[in-house]
Amino acid sequence: MTGNILAYAPQWNKQYTTMSEAPALLTIEEAAILFKIPQDNVRILCRNNTFVAFKIGREWRIHKEETLKKLTGGV
Repeated sequence: MTGNILAYAPQWNKQYTTMSEAPALLTIEEAAILFKIPQDNVRILCRNNTFVAFKIGREWRIHKEETLKKLTGGV
């Protein structure tokens, strides 16, 4: 063990090839991968109600289908 580091952050390496592969409720990391934007931008979009999202404790969960409908104008 080096220094005071107790654990390393997990590395997310999942790549979605289609929207149907992604879960119905996305985490920040999953939404960033799915929409191909940085995680900080996903958090901003959640706070601004651009994404249909809610918080569980300190973590955001994003409704995939509702967010897609909202972004595409309800199509």
